[in-house]
Amino acid sequence: MPTLRAYQRDLVERGFAALVQHRSRVMLQLPTGAGKTVVAGATVARWLRDQPVARVVWLTHRIELRAQSADRLRKDFGLIVESGGERWKTNAPAPSVTSGVCVLQAQTVVRRLERMESIWQQYGPNDLLVVDEAHHAPARGWERAIAIWPGRTLGLTATPWRIPAHQGFEEIFSILICGPQISELQRDGFLANSRTFTPPREDRIIGKMGDNGADFADSEIEESNAPVVMTTKAVRFWERLARERQTIVYAVSTRHAHNLADEFEKNDVPAAVILADTPANERESALNGFKAADIQVLVNVMVATEGVDLPDASCIVITRPTKSLSLFLQMIGRGLRPKQNRGDCLILDLTGNSEIHGVPETKRVWALAPRGERRDGDPPVVRCRVCGFMAHPSYHRCPECDADMGKACVRCGRFRLWKRWSQEIVCDHCFHDLTAEVEISTGEPLSAQIIQAATTEHVSQTNDETALLALYHATGGPTWNRHCRWATDSPLHEWYGVSVDSQGRVIRLDLACNGMVGEIPDTLGSLQKLSALDLSGNSLSGSIPNSLGGLTDLRWLDLSDNQLGGPIPASLGDLSELNWLRLQDNRLEGLIPSELGGLHHLETLRLSNNLLTGPLPELLARFGSGATSESKDGARGLGGS
Repeated sequence: MPTLRAYQRDLVERGFAALVQHRSRVMLQLPTGAGKTVVAGATVARWLRDQPVARVVWLTHRIELRAQSADRLRKDFGLIVESGGERWKTNAPAPSVTSGVCVLQAQTVVRRLERMESIWQQYGPNDLLVVDEAHHAPARGWERAIAIWPGRTLGLTATPWRIPAHQGFEEIFSILICGPQISELQRDGFLANSRTFTPPREDRIIGKMGDNGADFADSEIEESNAPVVMTTKAVRFWERLARERQTIVYAVSTRHAHNLADEFEKNDVPAAVILADTPANERESALNGFKAADIQVLVNVMVATEGVDLPDASCIVITRPTKSLSLFLQMIGRGLRPKQNRGDCLILDLTGNSEIHGVPETKRVWALAPRGERRDGDPPVVRCRVCGFMAHPSYHRCPECDADMGKACVRCGRFRLWKRWSQEIVCDHCFHDLTAEVEISTGEPLSAQIIQAATTEHVSQTNDETALLALYHATGGPTWNRHCRWATDSPLHEWYGVSVDSQGRVIRLDLACNGMVGEIPDTLGSLQKLSALDLSGNSLSGSIPNSLGGLTDLRWLDLSDNQLGGPIPASLGDLSELNWLRLQDNRLEGLIPSELGGLHHLETLRLSNNLLTGPLPELLARFGSGATSESKDGARGLGGS
């Protein structure tokens, strides 16, 4: 029998005591990755030891879990285990194993129950039914099978939670025993720490609006999102944050999974797809390749959720919107297995699910009673407008990048999140209106320093708006694929692809694959706070403006897959903070400027498929011996990370 951790021993003792003390239906909650099978296996072993002629049924809902559970119970606990589905004949009662465990699939039980009511006639009051993934228990057929079971019942789940807010578990189970919170297990090193990031709202994969009482359908999700958001932008978001991490991606559908894998492969990232119907040998090959790091990205559709152990995943990418907290935490849980040197897990939530369900560390109170409708109030987490990190609303500064998460009212000092300020420009505590005080000097006067700061901030925001409008008109803005709120009176952070900092200055411009045509205007170089510029995948022509070299805060510059010509400006060598430079798949010509060798923070440089000539600057050799300067036909080029 495996050695139990202290919290697991505690759950075994509490669960066993509840079963013995005539509380015949016990639900046990323990977070994904914390060892539910170990706790249940130890409970079963103790039950059979104390009652030598007892019988146990282990009920699961997937064929993979049936085989996995049987194997674990045999090897880890030395129990007599039989997979009963193969010998369960139609119109016969459920098979049993005296002093052992019979593993059955829930679907088989439901089908047999439709034919005969007395499927449990070989079992009695001292026998035990273990319901794995018991949050499915209220499903049609499951509840009936549990209700007519003559003995004791132990349900296992990480999330006692159902999508219908009026539906609970109190009619199925009589007591709920909860294990520690995820944050507690992370603190003690039993689960990996995590960091969650989500893109701006306009780049998220969303579900269809409306509420039909069920989760989003695959077709609804695909109909509600542009393909570029579901694939190209998803992969690029991953590249920015998790390029070196072993990653599991949760896709929406079979087609979406293959499209994502193709997009990763196009970016030189080894990827594989596993589906429910993937042949066993292909699935095993993909999993082995992933564990050996020969495959970096494993894309799946509802396969790597319940009961799948992939300990090497240090990044989880969620592209599937879901109303289900259970599904959301199961997807995240695949990456929370402890890492070497206590490394963390990066969660890239491309859907905004975390704004509804929270992050792994969010404290949750579980109950058998229906949870009821959600009350209005602050969300469980808030997105940092600068880096996209999802932080608890109590933070005044982002734990990841130290950016302001909001600001204090200049009169009463009450701190409010930026989202609150954007919705209500008047402080809800003292009803102070900064705009009115600056512009018409009513009420208690502000100091000259505050007025000067407000005026300077306003001028800077106006300059940023002017630069964006110049880009809009120079590149066919009205014909862009997406140009929501551009060239309107809406605040800049509501313009598609624009992110701003706490002072309203533009810090990110994400307009990849947006149907842009024409030349990049010089005025773009006036966006002095810009840290990321992505205009890739458009049809931009002309040359790269020298003025971009003045964007000294720039860390990400991606102009790839356009029709840009002329030389690479030497001024780009002044971008001392640059981490990513992607100029591949253009018509750039001439020498690679030696000034680029001074970009000491550069991690990725891609110049392939251009018309560049001449030797490779010596300082760029650090990108690997495989890097080469480009020939006239652009067949080869520099691409390293």
